[in-house]
Amino acid sequence: MELFDSFRARFPFELDDFQVEAIRAIEAGQSVIVSAPTGAGKTLVAEFAIHLALAQGRRIAYTTPLKALSNQKFADFVRAYGEDQVGILTGDVKVNPHARVLVMTTEILRNALYGGGMEDLGFIVLDECHYMGDEGRGTVWEEIIVNAPSDVALVALSATVANVNEIADWISIVHRPIVPIYHPTRPVPLSFAIADLAGDVHDYERVRAGRVRVVGDESRGPDERSRWFTRRVVDPPVLIDELASRGWLPAIYFIFSRVGCERALDDVLQEGKSLLTRDEARGVDAAIREAVADSPALGESTLNQTVFAGLRLGVGLHHAGVLPGLKRLIEVLFERGRCKVVFATETMSLGIHMPAKWAAAASIRKASASSPSTRATDSTRSSA
Repeated sequence: MELFDSFRARFPFELDDFQVEAIRAIEAGQSVIVSAPTGAGKTLVAEFAIHLALAQGRRIAYTTPLKALSNQKFADFVRAYGEDQVGILTGDVKVNPHARVLVMTTEILRNALYGGGMEDLGFIVLDECHYMGDEGRGTVWEEIIVNAPSDVALVALSATVANVNEIADWISIVHRPIVPIYHPTRPVPLSFAIADLAGDVHDYERVRAGRVRVVGDESRGPDERSRWFTRRVVDPPVLIDELASRGWLPAIYFIFSRVGCERALDDVLQEGKSLLTRDEARGVDAAIREAVADSPALGESTLNQTVFAGLRLGVGLHHAGVLPGLKRLIEVLFERGRCKVVFATETMSLGIHMPAKWAAAASIRKASASSPSTRATDSTRSSA
């Protein structure tokens, strides 16, 4: 059986045209940069590169910009290809570093290339490569591309960006020719809504047209220029109750500060209402015990104990101050449907697989310490 056919047979659905185009290009020995919306199936293209690397006896480096995303991809690939074939290298974790499929953060790969490269390397996957435009860390992607051996094929995966052809032209100059593949169609449509102070959720277009009454948006006098930026927001437990009553959980609740996330979790704990069934709660308890047994340090801090208490109610916490092992526990419980809501900062939003029905944002802007005027009504976004 042809390699492409054997790969395609693993999936119970027809591949999209952009996936087939990218796979055929990789099979022909070409580099590709795939630009497609979140959820369109870009990772499947990278999985073919893994399939091809293993068939050829070559190594493949799968890079991500976040440790959490690296950990998640490592777990996914171990399930797909087996523990002996997959390894991971991050600043926190080192497992099977000589594996054929090696997941790593971009900084680790950059350092490896400067240090002499990787033996038998045939492919490099640059997941979330639009991060190249990040002012602080984008140069790491550029250094990888420039220093990668010319016989190594690049598989770059990006969210939809307007200048994918320009990026491809630059890569073709500094490394080797690369095929740009652009797929702008979002497979899962999004809808937008606004939650008022009472927790009622209203269609965004109806709110804009003034066809619904939004509690908390009442007139404050003749000068209303700053109204959208000074209104209070719905309490998280109130909105969570509304989402639960509509069957819109699991949900990711973005609050763009660590303190804000922790306060929201405290509010949920004070209310004490569980979102879990008895069987789900028992599963969470078992997962927590297993995590603490594997890493006793997880049980030592006050914050971690608070997170455990939240998880027992079906609510998690995800920000840069949470230990990697605890983050992974929360991600796994969310994937299994045993964490119904997770309060998160924007560090969670880059490529991590979190199968949510809705995402809520406590603000449409990230507030600075000196700017209290960036608050806005909670908005919820459907991804179901």
